[in-house]
Amino acid sequence: MTKLNLIKGAKNLDHHIGVIKRAGKKFDDAVQRVALSIAHHVHEHGDATKATMLVEALNKGARTNALKAWFEAHAKVRWDEKAKVFKFKKNGNTKLELGAENPWYNFKPEPPYRPLDLLAEIDKLIERATKQAQNANELDDIPMDKLAELVAMRAKMGGQATDTVQ
Repeated sequence: MTKLNLIKGAKNLDHHIGVIKRAGKKFDDAVQRVALSIAHHVHEHGDATKATMLVEALNKGARTNALKAWFEAHAKVRWDEKAKVFKFKKNGNTKLELGAENPWYNFKPEPPYRPLDLLAEIDKLIERATKQAQNANELDDIPMDKLAELVAMRAKMGGQATDTVQ
């Protein structure tokens, strides 16, 4: 059984929340300084490996996609999704001042949390498949019998499902 090391009391919780907030600011500022320095390094030496190393060094809670997008906008690099590395972009631009004005942690906002609404997602799928079936091409694979089964199953769940499938 896992032993829990809980913080007890509102005052203690407030203290630890403050510690995390200050540490987070220091972390964001440190990454920003290193990222700007890497953008300069790439400009001077054509070496994109340090950008990859910084992305890999971020903790699991850090927004790596924001940092990748920031690098692509402000340094001579592009992210190679297949190889999972930055590549030098010879004809790219280095924009240190703009990068300093637009820090990585504000660069690409995190999408808002959206809880899953299963019935709404099923309704969207039925609607999309029904519309696509009306304009289907040879690449689409929409078995009409399966779509009809899905519509029937959704109807049993309650609420309205698209009833255009015959």
